[in-house]
Amino acid sequence: GDSLKVWLRAERELSLVPEPLPLEVLLEDEHVVVLNKQAGLVVHPAPGHWSGTLVHGLLHRMLLQRTDATPGSAPASPSSDLLPDV
Repeated sequence: GDSLKVWLRAERELSLVPEPLPLEVLLEDEHVVVLNKQAGLVVHPAPGHWSGTLVHGLLHRMLLQRTDATPGSAPASPSSDLLPDV
């Protein structure tokens, strides 16, 4: 005869906005990026860390390379084929 009530928060819609972050890239080719992740850098967005993550930095880097933009310029909007699988 026990009952249990559960309240779930509504899911937050996630929008990935590319952000320039200092990434120490050790090796990169068309298939893989190997980097030295600095301590404390959050890997992907999660509660309390919606921006400034490794995913945001990698997305910015990939967009700069794809659009041949110069560093410091605003990257184009991400397309679904550029979004990292995390």
